[in-house]
Amino acid sequence: MRVLGRVKGWLAVLLVVLLVAACGDNNDPGDTSLTIENESGTTIAIVNFSDCDDPEWGDDRLDEDEFLEDGESKTFDVDAGCYDIRVIFVGGASQTQLDNQIDDGEEFVYTVD
Repeated sequence: MRVLGRVKGWLAVLLVVLLVAACGDNNDPGDTSLTIENESGTTIAIVNFSDCDDPEWGDDRLDEDEFLEDGESKTFDVDAGCYDIRVIFVGGASQTQLDNQIDDGEEFVYTVD
């Protein structure tokens, strides 16, 4: 009887350990991010980023009617990979940074200045 009680106790401890380990999984897609920090002195109207192999920029990543004022930042969840990044300022000037490798679990920051 005592042996059965000990086995149940150890099984309960093992179950708790496994549940805690599963919660700490670093392969969660939300762990990898790209942050655009605007330190340019002007307003960003459009943010584009795409896979390094993609010849197109794709859609604006900001919400409709959203702008990044000087001193503001915005974080996007991304998959690990290589990204080209472009921002377009109010007035039409742009800044581009190519071949940004973002590793799994990394919090990549692109500071626009």
